[in-house]
Amino acid sequence: MADLDDRTFSQLPRLAEHAPQFTEAQHASQHDVSSRTSPTVSLRRSQRINKGIPPRRLCCCAEIQRKTEPSCWDEMERLPAAAKRKWITAAEEEVVMFEGYMRTR
Repeated sequence: MADLDDRTFSQLPRLAEHAPQFTEAQHASQHDVSSRTSPTVSLRRSQRINKGIPPRRLCCCAEIQRKTEPSCWDEMERLPAAAKRKWITAAEEEVVMFEGYMRTR
């Protein structure tokens, strides 16, 4: 742009000379929304048969949730000895806490 001088710009055609001229009435009629009727648009419905089901290719990325706490006494008895002692100690502490709570009521 630095190489262009005023003579180069004066040789360019003027945009206003080449632009179509509209009257106010033409302009207003083009943008008159109330006179137009809007076309009825039908709703698009999905035709996919796997809608909501993740693809199998993502199965390898899924994390497997591990059970961290036994849900019954039999499961607790199958735990290793150290984990079993921890679980029984925690259960006893919980019972003592509930007994203390019930006495205060």
